[in-house]
Amino acid sequence: MGLADYFSKEAKVQRTRAGCLKKLTNMYYQSADRLDAVQSAAGLVRGGDTASIRVLLARFEHIAPNYTTDQQEKQFTFDVLVDLGSGIADEVAAYAQTTKSSPHWALKVLARFWSMEKRRAFVLEQLRAMNNDYWRSPDRKFAMLQEAAELVDDEVCAALLPFVDDHHEDARIHALGALFGQKFAPAREVMVRRLEVEESQRISRMILDGFITLGWSVAGAEEVIARKFRWEYAVNAAGLLEKRG
Repeated sequence: MGLADYFSKEAKVQRTRAGCLKKLTNMYYQSADRLDAVQSAAGLVRGGDTASIRVLLARFEHIAPNYTTDQQEKQFTFDVLVDLGSGIADEVAAYAQTTKSSPHWALKVLARFWSMEKRRAFVLEQLRAMNNDYWRSPDRKFAMLQEAAELVDDEVCAALLPFVDDHHEDARIHALGALFGQKFAPAREVMVRRLEVEESQRISRMILDGFITLGWSVAGAEEVIARKFRWEYAVNAAGLLEKRG
């Protein structure tokens, strides 16, 4: 790199961006330094440097030692991103689709720019592209399932059904909560089958208590209920579940 290249506008932007990224991803810097880096990166975005949107989003991937400080910084970064306007939405969505960290804050940004219908379509697309196998870094999956719980309709519920059998317990909990909340009747058969293989007592009881709350028949699950939960639950003559005592 020649001297002229070093002092070119593009090179200055790259150096500033790299400096911002270093500060925003290092929790040993002072909070004031990270907040200054947020402002500097936002300035680059306003100047047309879309790569700096990812720099700002990188702050959400790290946790400062002090919880209050961490949340204040993330809220500040969120507010700055929103202030940058809807023109950043595509870049934020691309980040939410690919990050191995939780896209929780990125989804919050998109909620400020997108209609409910567009958010629903985006989450639905993500759910359909995921699988219920073991994920080494499942934070993105969990965030999408949490987002889905706020946007549920029959189509989203249908996309949530595979996650009742997810390898991650938290994913199963998110999916079950949304399905019970929506009273999605087609989930009944899936949940009955899940009871046979479910190893988590917490989730099993979540399913059984959900059946009681919604008044769903437990037909097909009588044997497993009698075998695993006979001291806690009973099936009445109508095929409905009741809690003992």
